[in-house]
Amino acid sequence: LRELRPDVVVTFEPGGVYGHPDHKKISRCATAAFDLVGGARLFYSGPARSTFATLRADMKAAGVDGFPFEDADAFGVPDEDITTTVEIGAQLARKKRALAAHRTQINPWLASLTQEWLDRILSRETFGLVRGEAGPGTERDLLAGMLAG
Repeated sequence: LRELRPDVVVTFEPGGVYGHPDHKKISRCATAAFDLVGGARLFYSGPARSTFATLRADMKAAGVDGFPFEDADAFGVPDEDITTTVEIGAQLARKKRALAAHRTQINPWLASLTQEWLDRILSRETFGLVRGEAGPGTERDLLAGMLAG
């Protein structure tokens, strides 16, 4: 970070999105590095907590079994902390291919879902700005307001 001096650093939210120990460690290390070096903006990445709750309820109603995140209230970024929402759109297929390439990191439950459910889960990225200046309202770009015209 000292060498590259990035304008934006993105890491997992402290809970590791869904409790994943590697994600939690990455979050701690990236946050500590940011705090040591400084920088313009630090974002925590993860779904809004309400997303887990809604997904769990919708899947239960649809008869989809095995939702692995029963403690959904503890996972993701608190809704009130979401500052940036990015719609994946045209990049969704690429994102799914990248996830599929990490077979050892994919929960078997997630791998068993239909494309419809995967598209719903993966089509949006949400972030909470935890260090730095926020733009007005909810942003759609992690670099919003930072690029000189």
